[in-house]
Amino acid sequence: MSDVPSESTALLGASSASAPRSDEPAAGKTSKGRVIAVSFILMVLVDFAGFLIDAPQTSILETIICDQYYSSGSPSALADCTVGPVQAELATVNQLLNTFNLIPGLLVALPFGVLADRYGRRPVLALSLIGIFIQDLLAKLVCWRHDIFPPRLIWLSSAARLIGGGDIVASSMIYLTVADVVPAGQRANVFFVLSACILVGDIIATPLSALLMSKDPWIPYLIAGVLSFLGGIIPLLFLPETLSKEHRSDETAQFSPASDESTVVGKSSPKKRTLASKSLEFISKIRSLASSNVVAVLLAFFVASLGRQSTGFLLQYVRQRFNWSYEKASFLIALRGSIHLVLLLLGLPSLNKLLTRYGFGNPARDLFTSRISVFLLTIGSLVIAVAPLVPLVALGVAVFALGSGFAPAARSLATALVHPDEAGTLYSALGLMQSLGGLVAGPMLAGSFRWGLNHGREWTGVPFLLVAGLFGFGVFAMSFVRLQDPIPETCAREDEETPTDTM
Repeated sequence: MSDVPSESTALLGASSASAPRSDEPAAGKTSKGRVIAVSFILMVLVDFAGFLIDAPQTSILETIICDQYYSSGSPSALADCTVGPVQAELATVNQLLNTFNLIPGLLVALPFGVLADRYGRRPVLALSLIGIFIQDLLAKLVCWRHDIFPPRLIWLSSAARLIGGGDIVASSMIYLTVADVVPAGQRANVFFVLSACILVGDIIATPLSALLMSKDPWIPYLIAGVLSFLGGIIPLLFLPETLSKEHRSDETAQFSPASDESTVVGKSSPKKRTLASKSLEFISKIRSLASSNVVAVLLAFFVASLGRQSTGFLLQYVRQRFNWSYEKASFLIALRGSIHLVLLLLGLPSLNKLLTRYGFGNPARDLFTSRISVFLLTIGSLVIAVAPLVPLVALGVAVFALGSGFAPAARSLATALVHPDEAGTLYSALGLMQSLGGLVAGPMLAGSFRWGLNHGREWTGVPFLLVAGLFGFGVFAMSFVRLQDPIPETCAREDEETPTDTM
């Protein structure tokens, strides 16, 4: 690709393409450590809350639906809540809630990405986390007053995520904030560590949630709400802005009404000139994503969101297929998290060092890791789908976890394929493709699970069979990525000076 920036240019946060490469791309040395530390803490906090909430919310909704199904008044604790109608309705409520939670990101991810490139990462991140907290609050209200609100009304809580775009935008902004201050040679490894922060939720929050649920599912459900609130205020209080003032000034000057007045809108009114300049800015940034390599990575990200959604669905699948309790089935989530953590902290950094010895540059390492990872996600989903025993399901979960390096590796790869000024738009586009994948996954998982229930328990693995097919499409998409440009000598020298096993 002739339009790919060289690795000797700062990939994020530079004010121009010709700016000299620095070990501190967008922030001073005094703020780099603070940015990384706060971002890691924020990722742990928000994802801890997310994993803490999954099982109790599912259990609470199941109890509500079960109570309504056995309308004669018999307590759901004494009734069989695993019957087909109850589980089918629970799958519909849960999966469509996941889908509706993604729609706001689908609608506003790209506009918020452009805003992040122009006005900064911090305000966009804070807005998205505040929206997540409001959505969580409304969902709890529906569950608490189930005598007034039907369970399906929880879907309306997703509208609150229009405030900031939800977790897709929030995750993109956290990665972008870190990428602003990390050199290219260290970016993939730092992304691996950042992704490993999510595993704190897998390993600690999931079993903790199961323990607290044995007393009352509302205990972890409410604790998750408190953590979500704390996540909303941390960026406002502790996270510095990583988009340089010079970059913001250049963006404003480039797309100001005055500079575009004579060439774009002539003598039109100031309001029309402002609208025209903002439209030109948005179109120019979207056009930068049209290269074949970037499109291939975006298509692969289209299926990447299936990983998290299908993992959440794993609890209900194991409960229905093998008649396990949610508390017992939670060990599979912890297993996945443990393997994922070891892979991100030790396995993938070691693989990067090995590939470097064999002459792989930064983008080539990321491409190799991305291709291997999405292939393992495909195989893992297939094993889960056809496994007749829980130990084989655990094997499929383990293989699936070995592919968990796909998202950070592909994100790092994509960063090298665009101009630094378009990084915010790129990261939002990646989030947008994740939202689109989620929109496909939600109805697909719910509908195929309902179909499986109608044909017997042995068919309830069909959702994972479809997920495997979509991950296979990701393998196909990544096969089209080609790194045609040789790595410049300046990049080679930088790689020698910059350790790849940082953090």
